[in-house]
Amino acid sequence: MHVTVEDAERSYLAVIKGEPPKAEELPRPTECPRCRTLNLPEAVYCLKCGTPLKLEEMVEEYKQPALLQELVERLHRLEEELRLLRK
Repeated sequence: MHVTVEDAERSYLAVIKGEPPKAEELPRPTECPRCRTLNLPEAVYCLKCGTPLKLEEMVEEYKQPALLQELVERLHRLEEELRLLRK
């Protein structure tokens, strides 16, 4: 656990004011939706099966094949236009 100066100051001021110290919630492991392996909270991909653990990573992973397909289609269109221009 990492404690910053701000954390210590906040706790100190709470004690001075007579407030109960606030218990900070520790980061929890992230469970893989595919294989149910528990991963470190900061993990982006499952350490066992490689499945993306964060929604943003899942979206990006699914976008990549579509983007690649779009680029291939554009390349084919450009090749066709170039072929027509050479005639």
